[in-house]
Amino acid sequence: MALRRKRKEETSDTKATATPLGEPNMSLQVLEGPTIVAGQSMSNVLDCNAGNIVRVNIPPEFTGSQLTFRVSTEGQHYHDVYDMRGEEVTLNAVPGTTVYTQNPVLPVGFLKFRSGTSKKPSNQSAEVKFSVVIQTPPESSSGTTQYWLYAFVPGYGWMWLQAER
Repeated sequence: MALRRKRKEETSDTKATATPLGEPNMSLQVLEGPTIVAGQSMSNVLDCNAGNIVRVNIPPEFTGSQLTFRVSTEGQHYHDVYDMRGEEVTLNAVPGTTVYTQNPVLPVGFLKFRSGTSKKPSNQSAEVKFSVVIQTPPESSSGTTQYWLYAFVPGYGWMWLQAER
């Protein structure tokens, strides 16, 4: 369903446009990491500030079946990730595969992977280096920075929202 009407809000330095006319022209970028070292269950940090996570590549060396996550906005204080039902967000990870996220995951800032869950972590027997694919916003011809967000808008459903600064 195409929406002909656009909603705009303007402030002194930001304007936002909402339209469900399809996905924006986003670029994909592969981020190498994070890595879980042998004998550990928690990875090092991966900076995901450049975009939205769309898939996670699980290396063949990974042992176990679940990945859970810790995130931080500023890279200092990390928190386990839970959904709105109070359940830990868990990715079923099959070694040597790629897992697509259902919808692009909003920018998380800084990300750590955990093998297993917060209650039952699982140490890796060998070093495991993941890669994460993110969608990055398109370059703007007007010299402004564009930000994209996939959000639910009452009356319209799920749609991409764009803001320029």
